[in-house]
Amino acid sequence: MDFIPATLGVLVPIVGIIGGIAVAIVAIWVDLKKGQLAHNLKLTALEKGVELPAEPSKPRPYPYRSGLIWVVLGVGTFVSIWVSSGSLVGAIWGIVPFLIGLALIISVKLRKEEGQ
Repeated sequence: MDFIPATLGVLVPIVGIIGGIAVAIVAIWVDLKKGQLAHNLKLTALEKGVELPAEPSKPRPYPYRSGLIWVVLGVGTFVSIWVSSGSLVGAIWGIVPFLIGLALIISVKLRKEEGQ
């Protein structure tokens, strides 16, 4: 019975990696099938002589979301490394995602000012 924990210790990462790859493959396959279905629908409409309506562009419902997520990730990384190590040297790595989030928020602001 000693082999059970050792076997589980090896199987858990393997199953996790294989599961993650499988989810990615299924997501890509579903997206491909959606594209093929839309393409076939357009071809059928063109063959019948029906004019295709213009596809509406969907505005992003929360344009600041990704920027805020990066900012919070950066602050969390900074604080957690600072608290756990007691040094600001390693905690500086939290500034990288913080600055990425800040850049995303600024780009949304600039696009809104341009009227896009």
